Amino acid sequence: MIASWASVATLILFSLYILGRIITIFTVRKIWLDEVVFNQDDFDKYGVVEEIGDFEYNDKAAGLLVSKMGMRNIRFYTVENDSDGIPSIKGREFFSKEFLNVNQAIAIYVQTGDLFPTLYIDYETIDYMRVNLEWCDNLKSGVFSEFVVPHHTIKSFFYYMCR
Repeated sequence: MIASWASVATLILFSLYILGRIITIFTVRKIWLDEVVFNQDDFDKYGVVEEIGDFEYNDKAAGLLVSKMGMRNIRFYTVENDSDGIPSIKGREFFSKEFLNVNQAIAIYVQTGDLFPTLYIDYETIDYMRVNLEWCDNLKSGVFSEFVVPHHTIKSFFYYMCR
């Protein structure tokens, strides 16, 4: 009788543990640790390993995409017009980098768009989350990180389950 109660209690505790891990996974989803730097005085603090954009029209970088924990499979896409002529669709990939280490950066020589993005950037974090961001100004609050959208992948879900 005691063994039966102990096994039921163990199953209940294990179920609560799994439920807690799943809740933790979905709350971690909103955390973005990397950084976008627009202040040109701070550009010297980071090791710029790549430069992309319009070098003919811009002699200074508009911003840096800085890795705080490491980035994988970084992809930059152009912006194309939708059926109404609004530039809001992810276009062709024009730059990719396999890995960016801690405190390394990519200098972006493309000005941020006012209403619509001028670039789409996708990458994978070290914990396997997929991050999408739009290269445009936030006219509502000025906080760039509102355009950052982290997504869980199957790998990140299992990473957090086993961590």
